[in-house]
Amino acid sequence: MWHKIFFRVSVVMLILTLSLTGCASVANEPQLNPHPKHFLTIEGVVSPKLEGKTNMSFVQVYAGPNSKCLKTVNALAGIQEVPTQTVDYKPKFDNQGKYIVKIPLDKYLSGRCDWAPARLLFNLQGPNLQPYVDYVGLITFAKKNVRVKDDCFTRTVDIKCGNFPWTCDLSSMKEMKLIINNKGNNSCNKLIFNLDKRGT
Repeated sequence: MWHKIFFRVSVVMLILTLSLTGCASVANEPQLNPHPKHFLTIEGVVSPKLEGKTNMSFVQVYAGPNSKCLKTVNALAGIQEVPTQTVDYKPKFDNQGKYIVKIPLDKYLSGRCDWAPARLLFNLQGPNLQPYVDYVGLITFAKKNVRVKDDCFTRTVDIKCGNFPWTCDLSSMKEMKLIINNKGNNSCNKLIFNLDKRGT
């Protein structure tokens, strides 16, 4: 008799746990900010020699680091992780290969999980989607309460690629730290990112 009662209680507890987990996961989902004010502008030139040969995108990773929002990956091992949301931004080029991309860093409301930008990644694919550069980090975003002297920054990255996926020169692609200042709109932060073909 006791084992039947124990079994029923266990089932009820499991159902309640799953229900609460489901509710929490919905509450943890990021909500779009209707009026973003913080932007990162990326602009540059892709050589006409690479036209039709590359598929370039910038990937902004947003994270909700609040400990209340940690996702359980492995309950037995006690492994948890911070929830993240990724958004792909693909440049549109003019006939000279120039482009401008504006990324809203406050794309999501802070909400329960303290959603904020975490990293900016770069991805470059060649013909048949073979990876030339596979999600390399460009920028890590620091905490909002860190004080900095300058409100704005401009950084230039120049990359040259050969005819094969492994021949891109990534020496200038060192990940930097960008601090988002709560004061002001930070719309002046700029990344100049140029892509050229090595050799003739």
